[in-house]
Amino acid sequence: MSNVRTVKSQMNALNSTIQATNNSINNVLSTVDSVNDSNCNSVIPPCEKLLNDLGNLQSILSRVYSLTSAELHIFFEEYNREMNENILLINQVIPNIVELMAGVLILHGLYLMSMAMEGFLKYDLSMSEFEGFVFPIRDLSLKLQLLNQSTMMNNSKLIIKNNRG
Repeated sequence: MSNVRTVKSQMNALNSTIQATNNSINNVLSTVDSVNDSNCNSVIPPCEKLLNDLGNLQSILSRVYSLTSAELHIFFEEYNREMNENILLINQVIPNIVELMAGVLILHGLYLMSMAMEGFLKYDLSMSEFEGFVFPIRDLSLKLQLLNQSTMMNNSKLIIKNNRG
C-alpha cells in the first residue's frame, strides 16, 4: 500500500511530464505550420522528441493511474476515468505522428527528385495533405491541459499529515 506522499510525488511528476509533452506538441505544431516542401524534413526532429515525451508520459500516467485506481478509486473515480481516456488517446495519436513523419519524408524525397530533375517531376503531395494527422495532436494537447488542471486539483485534495506531536 502506497502512502499519500508517494501519490502526491507521482502527481507532481505527472504535471511536469504533461508540461514537457505539451511543449513538444506546440513545437511540432509550430514547425508543421511553418514548413513547405523544401524544408518539410525539419518536422522530423520535433516529432521524434514528441514520441519520446509521449512514451515518458505514458509511463508516469500508468503509474499514477495504478496508484489512484487501486487504493483511492472511490476518491478519484472521475480523475481515473480522465487518465484512462488520455492513455487511450495517446495510443491513438502515436501512429498519427509516425505516419506524419513517414509522409514528410516521402514529400521531401519527391521535392529533392523534382529539383534533381530540374522541375520535370510533378507531384501533387504537399504539407496541407498532412493536416489530418495534426488534428489529433491538437486534440491531445487540449486534453492534456485539462488533465494537468485536474491533476493539480486532485493533488491539492491529498493532505500529508504531520505526525510529529
